[in-house]
Amino acid sequence: MKTTFKSLLLAATLLPFAAQAQEENMDKPDRGERAQQRTEAMAKELGLNDEQATKLKAMNERYAEEMRTMRPTEEERKAKREKMKDIDTRRNVELKALLTEEQYAKMMELRQQRMDARKEEGGRKHGRRD
Repeated sequence: MKTTFKSLLLAATLLPFAAQAQEENMDKPDRGERAQQRTEAMAKELGLNDEQATKLKAMNERYAEEMRTMRPTEEERKAKREKMKDIDTRRNVELKALLTEEQYAKMMELRQQRMDARKEEGGRKHGRRD
């Protein structure tokens, strides 16, 4: 019970720092720098002693590495995109055979409109302008 409470407390404490780190710096520092920054911020805000800060830094580095290994590699993302593109191509071939030329053209026009709307919405959502 005590361990669970400590884990929950640690997670609740780290969450704001993780969100802050994502928002603050777009030219992301490396893992070691992020772990150091988190450690320094937590040490200051929580009044950690040197021993606690040292252990916390090691913990931050360990968990950062674990999280990094969970991210898909570029090759995995590329393979997934290729597979999805293949599925979409096969589906379009079947749709073209099923629909009339007018229906297919209308479907493609509507699809493009939705894509344009998503791009516009994404730009506003993230503060970008196309």
